[in-house]
Amino acid sequence: MKTVFALIASCWSLLGADNTDIRVTTTTKTNTHFGTVTTIDVYTRGGQTNLVRRTNKKAGLTRIRVHRFYHEGFLIGDFFSMKDSSGFTTQANSPCSIGFEFGPTHETKSVFITAKDGLTLDAFTCTNGMFYPVKNLPDEAITVQSKTNELLLPEDAKKPPPQKSGEKKERMIEEQKEK
Repeated sequence: MKTVFALIASCWSLLGADNTDIRVTTTTKTNTHFGTVTTIDVYTRGGQTNLVRRTNKKAGLTRIRVHRFYHEGFLIGDFFSMKDSSGFTTQANSPCSIGFEFGPTHETKSVFITAKDGLTLDAFTCTNGMFYPVKNLPDEAITVQSKTNELLLPEDAKKPPPQKSGEKKERMIEEQKEK
């Protein structure tokens, strides 16, 4: 009976979790034979896993770090980094898209997960090569992402006269200036 109560009590907080409630669970494994330490951080929002970060270190130095981004149980993409390189993969047939924002020196700044219609579903910031879920999606991030998607819609690419897309782009720039 005590075991059942302990199990229910440990899950109780998940029942009240909302979509802005971010939780992290960290697990560390040491392999003494190879002298490595692996840390796994699992981030959840409202009870759903949205980010898993796996970091492998040896002699205190990071050998590889892999971030896996999820939405509603689906793996959307990965970002990996090592000492001299980094890269990302996306999942075929994913119900969402993933986009990366890079700074002027090519450092990763953020990641957006968007619906196929451009609606921002989740966002992550990057600090010192580590991604973290954004607690509340800022209106500005949603606006920038949706405006970018509006410019890149396939309908615009199919329109014969290029000035139509150009006019739309100019109108959107003017709208932003007015704000």
